[in-house]
Amino acid sequence: MEIELKFQVPPASRPAVARALAGADSKLLRLQAQYFDTADRALARSGLALRVRREGRRWVQTLKGAGDGLFQRVEHEVPVAAPAGIVPTVDPARHDGTPAGAALRSVLGDAALLPTYGTTVSRRTRVLRSGGARIELALDIGWLDGGARRLALHELEFELLGGKLPALFATAGQWAGRHGLVLDIRSKAERGDRLARGETAGPARKAQPLQLPPGVGADAAVRAIVANCLRQILGNASEIAHDEQRPAHVHQLRVGLRRLRTALRELGALAPDASPDWAEPLEALFRELGVVRDRDALAQGLLPALHAAGAGPVPLPPLPQVQPPQQLLAAGAVTKLWLELLAFAAGGAPATAAARVKPPAATPADAGPSEPPQPPQPYEPSAHADPAGAVSAAAPDDGGDAATDGAFAPAAARRLRRLHRQVRRDAERFELLDDEHRHRLRKRLKRLRYLCEFAASCFDAQAVQAYLKQLTPAQEALGEFNDVCVARALLQPAAATDPAAAYAAGWLAHEYTDALRRCGPPLANLREAQPFW
Repeated sequence: MEIELKFQVPPASRPAVARALAGADSKLLRLQAQYFDTADRALARSGLALRVRREGRRWVQTLKGAGDGLFQRVEHEVPVAAPAGIVPTVDPARHDGTPAGAALRSVLGDAALLPTYGTTVSRRTRVLRSGGARIELALDIGWLDGGARRLALHELEFELLGGKLPALFATAGQWAGRHGLVLDIRSKAERGDRLARGETAGPARKAQPLQLPPGVGADAAVRAIVANCLRQILGNASEIAHDEQRPAHVHQLRVGLRRLRTALRELGALAPDASPDWAEPLEALFRELGVVRDRDALAQGLLPALHAAGAGPVPLPPLPQVQPPQQLLAAGAVTKLWLELLAFAAGGAPATAAARVKPPAATPADAGPSEPPQPPQPYEPSAHADPAGAVSAAAPDDGGDAATDGAFAPAAARRLRRLHRQVRRDAERFELLDDEHRHRLRKRLKRLRYLCEFAASCFDAQAVQAYLKQLTPAQEALGEFNDVCVARALLQPAAATDPAAAYAAGWLAHEYTDALRRCGPPLANLREAQPFW
């Protein structure tokens, strides 16, 4: 099992990082790797990566699995003998008898393996002791070679060789804060596969279903939910932060942030280590990314409809003074936030996360005696909470009705019941609400949906799906109505002086009435939604 955090090193920080890694206790190694896959990319599509790599004077064949999608991957390495000057052939049989090897055989079948892309890297490593753990820092400088195209690499990895996870997050956070490192959960294999196919960006990462274990405790469930949200968030943030994004990445990042904010708002009280300090920076990041998203939605959705209705070219309003998404996500405060959330998801308290406390001073592994490090501890959210433990805090607006037996399902049911009542009440008087309260209803409906999805595996699957099926049309209608409201606000300032904008404002006024009317039937149908909790 490989447990590591990887960061991109900004150009301005590269000399300082190189100096920090240099020293008598560091090692320099030249790595040359060739990756293999089937003609239809069966391994890449299954999250597997198979390579043969020259490491100095020796050859190693390595198979990696998808892992948890954040900082942990299954890894199996086999030394390979080869005559001098000869590149050894890849052989799947070298991994037989291991879980990774079984996955490889299942995916590969009888298909042939072909070389797809390669890497040439100069790696400087240094082992540090911190908080009773041994952590290897590896600075990789080189290239991904996809045949017709190459991509420069300048990455710093922190791998936990022994000990517990909090020390890994603390050490990585200290270095990230000092050198402006930017977290990146994409593997070289992901980027290499994309490069070989001539693509510059991966697909936008959508939310994945969450399967909680039966009888899961509240604290463990909240950590697992946060981890699930972070996979979506960091998958898209990694693309955006390194300027390899499309509007879909920004949209899905905001969806992930909204899911995470919902989880912390509705369920955070069930996990004593969840910090209220996360709410403000998450809201600020969501809001600033929303400025870009609103313009994208206008340009891709309503403007084409306006043109089809006979409007001339409608000028997009100027962007307010906000940073581009790439700069927003490369900020040190954002990296610090990601590390705190990852540490929480992995079972650590905020006090042990990066930047909440100063981590223990790290020393080279050979600098002196220390306590014997323990083997790396795998990330298992359910192992970090006692299902029978008590939860004392109440969720917002929960009337103090917090879980008393520590089980997640009844605590989730209480919160679902409360949100369901609020949504039903506002839906029944929707026509009497002003636009601000209609927007509040839309946000509550989203939170209700996300909370249903978080807790779905704790309840009857058919009943959950039937309930969600009733919510979907109302959520879509309210989303369309909100897009019209946002577009009106964006274009209204120009309507007084620009004829095309004035035409657009008139068209949007009519569309506003229609969109409002279209919300009625699906909201009325919400009364048919049968609670499953």
